[in-house]
Amino acid sequence: MRVERAFDFAQSAYLNRGNEGGESFDFVQGAYLNRERFIHVSESKMSWEKGLNYCNGPNKTAGLLRIESQDDQIETERELERQKISGPVWVGLRQSRLFGFWIWSNGLFVGPWTNWRGGSAPEHQMSQHCGAIQKVNAFPPSNAKGRLRVFHRGVKDVIRTDAVNECKTNYTDLVTVYDQHDNMELSTLVSNAPANPSGWIGAYIGNRSKKCSNGDEVTYNQSFNMNCGETCCAAMKADGNWEAVQCSENKTFMCYKDVGRASYNYTLITEKKSWFEAQLHCRENHTDLVSIRNAEENERVKKARNENTDPFWIGLLEDSVEWNDGGQSAYRNWKSEYLQSQKTEAYMVKDEYWVKNNGEHYSLCYKSLIHVSSSNMSWEKALDYCNSQPNTSGLLRIESRDDHIEIERELKRQKISGPVWVGLRQSRLFGFWIWYNGLRVGPWTNWKGGSAPEHQISEHCGAIEKVNAQYKWCDKDCRSEFRVLCEGK
Repeated sequence: MRVERAFDFAQSAYLNRGNEGGESFDFVQGAYLNRERFIHVSESKMSWEKGLNYCNGPNKTAGLLRIESQDDQIETERELERQKISGPVWVGLRQSRLFGFWIWSNGLFVGPWTNWRGGSAPEHQMSQHCGAIQKVNAFPPSNAKGRLRVFHRGVKDVIRTDAVNECKTNYTDLVTVYDQHDNMELSTLVSNAPANPSGWIGAYIGNRSKKCSNGDEVTYNQSFNMNCGETCCAAMKADGNWEAVQCSENKTFMCYKDVGRASYNYTLITEKKSWFEAQLHCRENHTDLVSIRNAEENERVKKARNENTDPFWIGLLEDSVEWNDGGQSAYRNWKSEYLQSQKTEAYMVKDEYWVKNNGEHYSLCYKSLIHVSSSNMSWEKALDYCNSQPNTSGLLRIESRDDHIEIERELKRQKISGPVWVGLRQSRLFGFWIWYNGLRVGPWTNWKGGSAPEHQISEHCGAIEKVNAQYKWCDKDCRSEFRVLCEGK
């Protein structure tokens, strides 16, 4: 069960829970996993109780499967992927009806490593009492607009300079388009315009530079020439070196998935696609095209290709697109006939494509509801600060992965690595974490290390900071002074 390297899959297996009656799930019952230095999957479906008896029976198995570490999880995913099982499938998880904590079928407590769907164990009064694994979408596009980011269309056709002024005066700026979901939402705004359905976006042609698909800063850059046209994309060769290729070429590609604890899993997709099609596939099914931060990661990605010798796409792009607000987006959706245009201003038309040209169009603006203080302060002063500003409603709460994506984009845009205070606070008496307004934290969490700090050894206030290029929650001394994230209104 212990492995030295791991690869990711199109979707990841997450811990789920079902009831313990004759019908295990509302939608489908599961097969069963158990182990004795191997993983066995039953052929038939049964309830959790029958699964317990089955795995303890004369089948050369040692009991229902326990998943005690990331390595166990990776090995389990590999076996399910090999057998093309998406689940749900029972494992040895069981909840105490009286106290609500989760244990394995042999009585051992669950943790510290867990992999619950949503980031934390289901709440006691709302949960079922038996645990299973099933596939869920790995990293869906952000849908936090409405809480942390709102799109607006201007009132009339204007030239780009006036569009920038309109957006900065009334909102935050011209919109940065981060993914296909954003693009579709903006296209709807454009299509509903009373006339001339087109709108300025924040993209413009500026200085040529390399960009990571996931918006990270480019920190590892092999010495190779990316002079293959207006837009060039990078592929890795069998020897681990990179080459520049026209992004429209079809190649296999490597996706990665953030599996917590500042580590990634890699999956080589053998279906051939263009770079931007590959980017969309990885974002829908994993996290993104693989971005390589150092020589060690380059070697791991090279090994993850297995026996494949063809060059495959990685998450590096070079072009001259910049965003008006400084956003770090590598999403593009140019109308093909305008890709080589020498015009420098970009707008969107109603069929979702982008055009490089000038003229007069509606402004497509966004308002960020994330406020970052300019000065450092303690957590207590941060609480007062966010409650006293005219355009903020309190310290920032992070209630979902969508919220986290928006916050990460804003921190990257402002080139902030942290720590920055958020509204997390720990009960000194009981040890549980709450938001500043008294709401319990969860079910989604994003703690450094995968779980909340232990009560007796933790600090009592929460912040966000960058850990190995990933933004994570961490406990900090409440007297420390950092910048602050407030929620706008």
